[in-house]
Amino acid sequence: MFVLRRVGRCLCRTARATAAVGAVAMLAAAAGPGATALSGTVTSGPARSLGEPAAAQDTAVSAVVATTFGSAGAQVSAWTRRADAGSWIPAGPVLPAGFGSSYDASAAAVPNGPVLVVAGTSPPGESCITSGSVAIAKVYATGRLGPAQLVSDQRGTGRFDDRPVVAAGPDGTVWVAWSQGTDADACQNVGQDDQIEVAVSHDGGRTFGAPVALPPGGGRAAFGARLAPLAGGQVAVSWTETMSDDGDEAVFVSVLPPDGQPGRPQAVLTGAPLPLALPGASFYDFPAGDITALPSGRLVVAAPLWRAGRSVIALAAGLPGGPWQYSTVTAPDVPGGADLLLPALGVLSPASVRLVCAVHVRSGDRLGYDWTDLSLSGPPIPSGALVPLTAAPAGPGFFEIGEELEVSATPTGLLSSMVVAGAGGGATLETKSWPVASPADPSPSASPGRPASASPSARASVASHSDSSGSASAWPWAAGIVAGSAALIALWRLRRTRHG
Repeated sequence: MFVLRRVGRCLCRTARATAAVGAVAMLAAAAGPGATALSGTVTSGPARSLGEPAAAQDTAVSAVVATTFGSAGAQVSAWTRRADAGSWIPAGPVLPAGFGSSYDASAAAVPNGPVLVVAGTSPPGESCITSGSVAIAKVYATGRLGPAQLVSDQRGTGRFDDRPVVAAGPDGTVWVAWSQGTDADACQNVGQDDQIEVAVSHDGGRTFGAPVALPPGGGRAAFGARLAPLAGGQVAVSWTETMSDDGDEAVFVSVLPPDGQPGRPQAVLTGAPLPLALPGASFYDFPAGDITALPSGRLVVAAPLWRAGRSVIALAAGLPGGPWQYSTVTAPDVPGGADLLLPALGVLSPASVRLVCAVHVRSGDRLGYDWTDLSLSGPPIPSGALVPLTAAPAGPGFFEIGEELEVSATPTGLLSSMVVAGAGGGATLETKSWPVASPADPSPSASPGRPASASPSARASVASHSDSSGSASAWPWAAGIVAGSAALIALWRLRRTRHG
């Protein structure tokens, strides 16, 4: 979480009238299996009280975790629901003994259980994340949250951990990845020397080996680690680095095999970073991307980048070390403009992926979420317009939305969680699920739905091309970054008490 070390980069979506959303929902329902999202409400609170959600589910229980912001500071809280129950129950905070705050939650389900949740956590009295560490907790089949244990303890080391993420492979291997830096940078958005660390568990998350440091890709300030399990106990790791030569960002991919020797990082996307504050936004943005793997081992990577004065979702698909193909999704053309953030990917079939993202409409500071399906027969091409998934209330609604959104595979389909918040109606923590057939065992009924166009103005703009050399430099990304005013930067510096 970045209450102010990480400014959650968010994707927000244009607020459409309730009737229009309903019409699009009916069109999506007619589009095909897996196109209609099932919605649920986990909890609610005042505006700016919730952010950074994640969800996971096994056959016995579902769990949602999110950061709550209040007088006690930031704390990751969990809610659970048994498969045989109809309501969500609060399960308590993800906070190990001896720590005072937690943030940046992630969740994953080990095949046949359990559900695991991780969070960054800091000792009491810390204004930033000095000595920040990584904790993991198990969600029992009964819905009870187990005690939080440390995967990485940085107390007394002069270092901190930040932005953890967890994933589980089909054989029960569990990976936890995070950014690690020096305490001197604990109040910065990204520490200048931050690097990516990965810890591996071969017993379903009960114990972890020593973390493995991934080699840098040639830049600095590494952040936004994401994980995609592969066959044979391997995992693909993606992350973003600031490139020292021109200030642009590059998204790298490396494969970590079972022997713990990471492969050489490959740059798959490059472009200009987003400004610290998006036009019209009341929150800071600091979004990471996402990665997922098709059953064939082909990878799909998504990241928000700044192009021609707006935030777009850049997409890349390819094999590790091989050539990649590219495309771009842009926000709908609405008065005042809109920006895309927080891309999240979930596999639908051997050749299709669902993209969920946030959409920020600058006019009214509105934040909502949309989705579309990506065809992977060639470049990752959306099969239609971005379809509204949630409402987009007028802001301000967020203290921090987080750096990332997650879409997780479940025994019956895909699951995501998100916070819908605005100045008037408070904040609601919601789940969205899509029943689809298993990508590993596709059937004709499992074909992904084709999102329907809401209107010509709502259609996403898409560009694509292939690069047989695997180079990501062919993208004509805009070099300029919209600078915030001196007053905004000064305010941000005052607020950089990470979890204030």
